Amino acid sequence: MNQKWTFVFCLVAALAISQACGNRDAPPPPTPPAQAGAIPGAAAAPVALPTPTPVPTPVPSAAAAGLQLLIGQNNANFGVHALNGGFMPDPKPISVTSGAAQNNAVQVATLGLGNGCRGSATQQPDVIVNYTNPASMLRFFFQPETRGDTALVINAPNGTWSCNDDAVGLNPEVTFRSPAAGQYDIWVASYRAGENIRGTLKITELDSQRPTR
Repeated sequence: MNQKWTFVFCLVAALAISQACGNRDAPPPPTPPAQAGAIPGAAAAPVALPTPTPVPTPVPSAAAAGLQLLIGQNNANFGVHALNGGFMPDPKPISVTSGAAQNNAVQVATLGLGNGCRGSATQQPDVIVNYTNPASMLRFFFQPETRGDTALVINAPNGTWSCNDDAVGLNPEVTFRSPAAGQYDIWVASYRAGENIRGTLKITELDSQRPTR
């Protein structure tokens, strides 16, 4: 072998020995610290993830659920009444409690029924009046037993809405001139949600009859 190839052979051998020695002397990769109480050499136990806290599903309100006032029905909270023009006694009294349970109330102002249509009420009418042989005037008003703010919401036989909040003091009154015959759906709403006010719904054909303060 000539000197050139002898030199190359020695150089390659020296590089191989140097690499082998370097790998042998290199420190091993670090071992992750064992958990407290772990047995050496045992497989690591899986880490338990925390259980997420369930989020309660909110109960939608009546307004959010899109509840509406029901018209043209056959049932009412305080009865269905048949009145003929010239009825006696006049006024006709009907005991009523205003409003609705707070979690099941229709917020009348959100329905866009017209001026004065506000307050909280049940879906079902408080009173239904089937009126025949109409007189020249028909009036509805609410007289509370104790002070409270109420509103009247009425759907007439022709489908129109008539409402009033404070006709005399806080007491509402709705008057129909040349009233139509047919079904009147009547709600006594509470101005404040969750407030229920006992009183008397009065129906009259006499212009002199009005609520008192």
